[in-house]
Order: sequence, then C-alpha cells, then structure tokens
Amino acid sequence: PLMGILILLNAANIGWAIDKELHHKDASVQETIEIILLSIFMVEIGLRVLARGLRFFRSVWSVFDFLLITGACLVMLLRVTVLRPGPGTSATFTEVVELMLLLRILRLLRLVR
Repeated sequence: PLMGILILLNAANIGWAIDKELHHKDASVQETIEIILLSIFMVEIGLRVLARGLRFFRSVWSVFDFLLITGACLVMLLRVTVLRPGPGTSATFTEVVELMLLLRILRLLRLVR
C-alpha cells in the first residue's frame, strides 16, 4: 500500500512538473520532491533485487520497474550535470527536455500495474 501511495504522489508530481515546465515557472520544490521519490524508488528496487537475487529479473514488471527507475536516474543525472540551461542553449536542449517529459510520463504506467 505504501509504494502505491508513493506512486500516486509521483504521478501528481509529474503532472505538476509538466505544468511548471509548460508555463516556464520555477520548479525547485517539484524537483526536490522528485529527488526524494526517486531515492525511495531506488531503495525499493535495490531491496527487491537483494531479496530475490537474479529471480528479480524474471518478472516482466520487475524489469520494467528497474528500467524506469534506471532511466529516471539517468535523466536526473543529466539534468543536474549537463542540461542546465544557459547562454548558448540550443534546440537540442529543448529536444532532450521533451524526451525527458516522455520518459517521465512512461513512469505513470507503473500505476496500471
């Protein structure tokens, strides 16, 4: 039940983030919430892998969760290190941000599960 609540909270946070990005508003609070939720999801995946070992990867949903969390971590890492907007920001940056939004929407598929 707790992880389901966190997934719903994450879905709301994704919607909030999309609204902020579309309206070019400050998203620092939303980003902090995203980092906290991502950290919790990373711990959960790590514990599941430790508990089940390689059997974890036999479940399609477990692999899906693993790929979503790994992708979210990579997007967060890129956002923090490489993709900070500034002078000389090109259309490529905009395209990457749009791709990040699509990846974040994919995380909503966890709700279907």
